Amino acid sequence: MARSTTAKPKAAAIPATKPTKVTKASTSRAAKAAPAEKEAKTKRGKKKPKTGPKRALSAYMFFSKAMRKTVQDENPDVSFGQIGKILGDKWKGLSEAAKAPYNAESEKDKIRYANEKANHVEASDNSD
Repeated sequence: MARSTTAKPKAAAIPATKPTKVTKASTSRAAKAAPAEKEAKTKRGKKKPKTGPKRALSAYMFFSKAMRKTVQDENPDVSFGQIGKILGDKWKGLSEAAKAPYNAESEKDKIRYANEKANHVEASDNSD
C-alpha cells in the first residue's frame, strides 16, 4: 500500500510568544543532600594509613608464590586469571605429603603474625 503524498492541514497556529525558560527540578540524591552531608561525602575518600602487621599467608599462597614462575614459563601465552586456575588445579592435585612444606611455612607465618599483632597493640596502647 502506497502512502499518499498530499499535505495534511496543520493544526491551529500557536501565537508566537517569547518562550519561557523551563527549569528542570533536580532529582539527584546529591542535589537533595543537606550541605553537611555533601561535606562528609567529600571527606569519605580519605583513608587512614595502614600501620598494622600484614596478615599471615595461607599454605596455598606460599605454593602459588613458589610455582607461579614455573607455570608462567610452561604457559607463556596464558592470562593472569588462567595462571591462577592452573595453580588452583595443581594445588588440588597435590597429596598431603607434598603440601606439608607449604603448611609448615603457613604455620610459621601465623606465629609471626600473632607476635607482630601483639607487639603492635602494645605499642599503640603505650602511645596514648
